[in-house]
Amino acid sequence: MPAAFTPAPSGFVVTRLLDDGRILTEGFVFSPEPFDGGGPSHEIAYSWIDDTETEAAATVAEFVNNLTPAA
Repeated sequence: MPAAFTPAPSGFVVTRLLDDGRILTEGFVFSPEPFDGGGPSHEIAYSWIDDTETEAAATVAEFVNNLTPAA
């Protein structure tokens, strides 16, 4: 299975195994607005369920690419 946590320049990607064996991948973007007056917060930007580890790895790579600002 892909790494459970993958950092990206403007957020991060997490994966977890679902009860039925599929893999949930979620991409979060850092929010400039603090949560309840505290530190930085994050919001979900992408969510996808894959059937295989190969598909999930490709989804993680796509989400990290999407969370990487253009140079």
